[in-house]
Amino acid sequence: MKSELDLMGEESRLSAEFAKFRSKKEVTCGEIRERILDGRLAPGQKITIDAISAELGVSHIPIREAFTQLSAEGLVFYRSYSGVSVSPLNRAVALEVLLLIELFESAFAQRKDGEQIAVRLAPLLDRLAEPELPADRFQLVRDEFSCVLCDPDGGMEFSLSRLLHTRVVEHWRRVEALAGLCLSAARRALLVDEHFKFVDAMRAGNARESLDLRLAEIHRRREDIDAAMPAPRG
Repeated sequence: MKSELDLMGEESRLSAEFAKFRSKKEVTCGEIRERILDGRLAPGQKITIDAISAELGVSHIPIREAFTQLSAEGLVFYRSYSGVSVSPLNRAVALEVLLLIELFESAFAQRKDGEQIAVRLAPLLDRLAEPELPADRFQLVRDEFSCVLCDPDGGMEFSLSRLLHTRVVEHWRRVEALAGLCLSAARRALLVDEHFKFVDAMRAGNARESLDLRLAEIHRRREDIDAAMPAPRG
């Protein structure tokens, strides 16, 4: 019988093998998406097929396919005759992304399978609590926590809500990167504490407390946007 370590090693090897068979379109799309999300490709910036082709060493066909995919995700504007540009990001867009996060988390924070979801969320708490975890990794784990919370069945079946929520979280990553939303040490400690309290509330079936904890963080994110992207006067 294989040990857990053997199974983990086998899973890692299978993942590596699977990666070899990713299409050029998937690889190209992932590379461009990452540049948009971390701000290397700025809002409104024109993206040319020739530039991407030279940088990534791929032909024009997978790049066009990637542009079509990224257009569907809302990350680029893709028009056949006017070229491709990175989607804009301003205060209105940031608030819209945050509203979508609030809608998702408000619904799933009150889910009836709280004890089961708490089991899936618990391993992420230890990672969040790591004192040496870099800031970018902390934010990724926090986003993963949100994705697990808003995943209705643990990825076992197709879920439109999981698909849409994943895209919304990606757009929030872009907001954080471009608006320079950095977590202070005190804010990070508060977040960790609230995540532990949230899992305890889910485990106890306390939907009201679960919801209040998630909404408190949404409110702080809105204050971050107000500070980084002030509303125009007048």
